[in-house]
Amino acid sequence: MATRKLTCTVTGNWQYVGQERWDKLVAEAGSEDELIANHVSREGKKIQEGKAEPAEIFQNKIPCIVTGVLCFISPERLEKKIKEGQARTENKEFNEDDVRAEYVSRVATRLRKKLANAEEEGKSFLELTAEQRTEIDEKIGEMAANGNLPSPSAPKGSKKAEVEETEETEGDIEVAVTHDEDTSTKDTIPEEIDDPLRQVQGESKKARKNRIRRERAALKKAEAI
Repeated sequence: MATRKLTCTVTGNWQYVGQERWDKLVAEAGSEDELIANHVSREGKKIQEGKAEPAEIFQNKIPCIVTGVLCFISPERLEKKIKEGQARTENKEFNEDDVRAEYVSRVATRLRKKLANAEEEGKSFLELTAEQRTEIDEKIGEMAANGNLPSPSAPKGSKKAEVEETEETEGDIEVAVTHDEDTSTKDTIPEEIDDPLRQVQGESKKARKNRIRRERAALKKAEAI
């Protein structure tokens, strides 16, 4: 399924949209040029209508430059990445804007590694040619547009990012907000996990589906021990 990249003229954020969605927006705008020049996302409309402040929309969130997915990032992690960037570039002026300009989510990083190895066995993503890297990022972007990205995760033995809530963006890509959870006791089974189909107050359909899948896997693993 073909996808197109569309940028909000208010927030500056971009999203991949499917061809069907793109055609609908073009019809509403009158032409592709009009759509590209004037597109306003749902978040942008909230700002325009005075229903939200820019700081509220983007607080503790950062978009992945590969998928366009808006991810949660704590102030502490943002500060850590700024310091890492300053050390890596030997530039003390490296700041939040620089972090945002190069941020790649854990999901995209994992997919880059997997697809790079499939392209050239034994090679890392950065060892590929510029053309190969672009092709891989386009494949990942298309996965994001079609809602086929795997769940977020973190390095084994430290922390894992778990989907906390998801929100459909008017037919565009899914925006996933994640948080870090301590998994030092990840092999233990929480109370009530013996009933994955239980109802959890405030849980969205998407979050419920993800939780049921995780808990069933944990139960299966525990039964095998």
